[in-house]
Amino acid sequence: ASLLGTPDITTSARTLAVLLGGVCLVFYGVDLVYFYRHRKRRAVELNSRAAEGAFLALALSAALLLALVASGTLEQHVGALLYLVAFGWLSGLGLSQLYKIVPFLTWLECYGPVMGKKPTPRVQDLVAEPRDRIWFVLYFLSVTVGTAALLAEQPGLFRIAAGGTLLATLAIVTELVLARRLKNVPYAQRLPEGALPPRLFLPRPH
Repeated sequence: ASLLGTPDITTSARTLAVLLGGVCLVFYGVDLVYFYRHRKRRAVELNSRAAEGAFLALALSAALLLALVASGTLEQHVGALLYLVAFGWLSGLGLSQLYKIVPFLTWLECYGPVMGKKPTPRVQDLVAEPRDRIWFVLYFLSVTVGTAALLAEQPGLFRIAAGGTLLATLAIVTELVLARRLKNVPYAQRLPEGALPPRLFLPRPH
């Protein structure tokens, strides 16, 4: 076997790659904290709060990776690591950004043509943040419990946690549909003269 194929060299290269990746994540996190603390808008909207949960999942993924490599159990628990990355970081961040993008594009489509001509609601009025906060908390809590269940090899607990994740995801999607339908906007402000109700999927041409 070649020198690069020996277990010691392979382990050292893997450890070095993990450490370098961890350093990159630390610098990335420092940048995020800097921009967060120096933001101009002091009130933090729910999509940003939910994104914090996704970034926390990323940090936990990095910590878990280091712990698994150090303990030599990476192959045994790689499923838990991938689950946390996929659902905590990637899917969590995607849902948090959709929660901002969908109402914003809906507002532009519906109220953009009458902006400055008629009173219009705010983008935040298209969603119900106090109610939706519950679903994001359930989502990230379920992902965390699911990851712990995989690490502890508890399939029953994992199924319950996965069900919670699915329920929260469906609820968030439902809230986005309600935003497209303007259901959270008070009826008197919903469609001022000149505004057209948005379609569910395709934008309405003007």
